This record gives sequence, structure tokens and C-alpha cells, in this order.
Amino acid sequence: MAFFVHLTPRANIALVQRSGVRTSPGQGNVRGVFCFPMLPSYAVTHQWLHALEPHHEPQGMVAVDVRIPDDEPVTVGHFDDRDARRVTALEAVRVVRSLKDPGGWEVVVPRPVLRREVERIREVGRAGARPLVPEPCAHTVPTGPPDLFLPPFPTEPPVSVPDVFLHFQWAIPEQVRGD
Repeated sequence: MAFFVHLTPRANIALVQRSGVRTSPGQGNVRGVFCFPMLPSYAVTHQWLHALEPHHEPQGMVAVDVRIPDDEPVTVGHFDDRDARRVTALEAVRVVRSLKDPGGWEVVVPRPVLRREVERIREVGRAGARPLVPEPCAHTVPTGPPDLFLPPFPTEPPVSVPDVFLHFQWAIPEQVRGD
């Protein structure tokens, strides 16, 4: 049995406990239960939390862990991919695990998930969420002669900085640097 995670609004907990997970519409004419394979990385497995949770405030989201039979036909692909592949649930897990970056990928089960296929309902935290598209970051490249730049970084830390930080590498604790 393939193991998947479906994210749903907290308000749906009683419904899921009573009758399983209903299908919902997606982009285009896609309808099904949208989920993601359970992977070793919490952040990757729960990546959709970042995109979905803002639409379900203030209650937030919960994770529904479901087991789908290995030979169940599902669709796997990137969320904006019109050519998603129709494969078995087990093959969908293999496809996603083999990706270098599974960000934005999803598995669609084309039928409701039955109550007996729901393994558990659990809380999820935003710590596992990662954006699908990285936040833009402005980098400036100094131009002109060096004397027009700001003074160089100080070579000594401020007095209030603990001893785990050394010199101008204040933001990197000793444990991380390997000192």
C-alpha cells in the first residue's frame, strides 16, 4: 500500500473521520483527491502547506495520511503540467522519489479516499512549508573605486555577542562551522 499525505482545512476533520476524503476540483477539468507521497523529508512532503494554508486561515490545515492500494490508478505530475502521467500509486511514489526537486509535484487519486484508507489525521506546522518559488532577493554589486564603499566589516564582535561567535563570522555558531 502506497502512503500519501492529503492536506485539508481543519474544519473538515469530522467529515474525514466520518466518510473519508472527498474529491475536489483542480486546474482545468481535473477532479480528485490531491496528495503527495510520504517522503523522508518533512519539508518536501508538506510543501503544499505554504501555498494552501493562507486560504484557510485562521483555523489552518491538518494532514490526512492515507494508504492507497499499490495498483490503484492515479495521475502524477507537476501542478501546471497538462501532460501528467497516468500510473499506479506505487509507480507515482517512485516517480516523485526519483526527482531531483519534487517541488510543485502532486498525485491525484481520481476517486474519493474511503474512511478505511485514512491512516490518521494529524497537526502540521508551518516549519515544514517551503515556498514553491523562492522569494526574490536583491543583490547589489558595488561599483566605483573601493574608497567609496562602506567601511569593511569590523574584525571584532560587539561586546554583547556570546563567545560562540567569532570575529566577523558572528552569524555562524561554532557548532555549525565545525570549530
